[in-house]
Amino acid sequence: MKQFKVDKSRCTQCGECIQDCVFGLLSMEQGYPALPADKESVCIECQHCMAVCKPGAE
Repeated sequence: MKQFKVDKSRCTQCGECIQDCVFGLLSMEQGYPALPADKESVCIECQHCMAVCKPGAE
């Protein structure tokens, strides 16, 4: 399992992390960004999603 976790208390649900994902792997699940289990093997853990998160929710 990849280390993609969202702090829901800090997440503004802006979707910037989803738009920034190089491979388009992230999606909204129940209103929050998530990395679906079936796409984990493609994730290269580049951490772009974390870098663009202004509130630091990831």
